[in-house]
Amino acid sequence: MPKLKREGEERATDFVESLDRGLRLLQSFGDTTGPMTLSDIARAADLPRATARRILFTLAHGGFVSTDGKLFSLTPHVLTLAGSYLRSNQVVAVLQPVLDRIATSAHEISSLAVLDGDEVVFIARGSPDRKQGYSLVDREAEPHFRSISVPVRRYDNAIVAAINMGAHVDRVSTAELIDRFLPLLREGAEDVKNRLL
Repeated sequence: MPKLKREGEERATDFVESLDRGLRLLQSFGDTTGPMTLSDIARAADLPRATARRILFTLAHGGFVSTDGKLFSLTPHVLTLAGSYLRSNQVVAVLQPVLDRIATSAHEISSLAVLDGDEVVFIARGSPDRKQGYSLVDREAEPHFRSISVPVRRYDNAIVAAINMGAHVDRVSTAELIDRFLPLLREGAEDVKNRLL
């Protein structure tokens, strides 16, 4: 039977440097907005260009990164890593109904945050509109923009995505979002439900 290591004791064989470098490279994308060149990424992750290049092509093969040959960007597939955390976290599962209830009572958005070292990370959100089956955002994210979204459910009714439509506040009223856009979104979400696994 292998001997368990004592806390604080780390052997060289217990550390996978290539994994550490890959994670560091992924995190470097959060330091800037938009696509990055290989040189920018290598510099941000403090890695040799050749190492960064191999890691990027490995991540691209796994679907986590896309490239046009010169610029690299993260893909939505990286969110599966966060999704794994959220699905396995009991705090989120237990508190989501509480967040929804609070948000509905207050008619405002509520949030759940946890500490990650010295940083606060928001991991769940309660929406006052969730019970209605849609979410309406009126100039909250951008001053002159409003949007409406509906959940996209798969065959077993689990929410797997959301689709939305939005417009400038001078062109579309909130009433029009609900009366004209909401039925289109609901129809689209219902149309794909039995095709999503």
